[in-house]
Amino acid sequence: MRYVRESVLCHRLTESSISSRTAVAPGPTGAAPHAVRSTTTRTARTRRFYALASPPTARILRGRMPSPPLPGFFSRIAIAFSAYFAILFDAALAAKVSALRSGAPALPAETEKDEKPKKAPKEKKAPAPVMREAGPEAALQLLALLQREGRFVDFLEEDLASLPDAQIGAAARVVHEKCRAAIREHFPLEPVRAEEEGSKVTLEKGFDAQKVRVVGNVVGEPPFTGSLVHRGWRVREVKLPKMAEGHDATIVASAEVEL
Repeated sequence: MRYVRESVLCHRLTESSISSRTAVAPGPTGAAPHAVRSTTTRTARTRRFYALASPPTARILRGRMPSPPLPGFFSRIAIAFSAYFAILFDAALAAKVSALRSGAPALPAETEKDEKPKKAPKEKKAPAPVMREAGPEAALQLLALLQREGRFVDFLEEDLASLPDAQIGAAARVVHEKCRAAIREHFPLEPVRAEEEGSKVTLEKGFDAQKVRVVGNVVGEPPFTGSLVHRGWRVREVKLPKMAEGHDATIVASAEVEL
């Protein structure tokens, strides 16, 4: 309604300015007189009204947007009721109406953007482990220790097919005892899991696959619940003897010559 009143007022001011500032000047000899308009006065009055009018009304008067048709009385009643409930339940519309009442330009209409479906983020693959070759000296040194303490290599290389079980069992007992003593001396061990074998354990997501190996019917994702069938072993400390310079570690057992 404010914009309509301003439009009517501008129309009346313009007509008044034109009628009051029009002078009649005589034309050429024998010709009808013609009207001369005071352009300076009319332009100044129009600019003054534009400065007083609200921005939307000024744009309408300058011809930048068409003037809306005036609704009738009953149409205004219907518009008032529908606008009341629309503003009450639509915060965006209420903000636009508030902006228009304060003389600010209306908020831009919300347009639905054709957003492309976002692709699911690719799972980052764990970097491939860097493979490195282990030095053979330590492994050869361990084999030499087992041979020296429990004659481990001799036992493995012996042909046991022709020997009775009792003799094999007696030899295995000796090898087992001495090799275990060598391992415990140079490679102290401790279990990976502290629970007793046979107890129920739960592996949460992100468990260390190097420390725990899942066996059996593996389906789905962690957490996993199962029975502990082996506690695992971990070397707590390495106590290998130092080797002399130039020592050939590939000789795990020297040949023996009896004189």
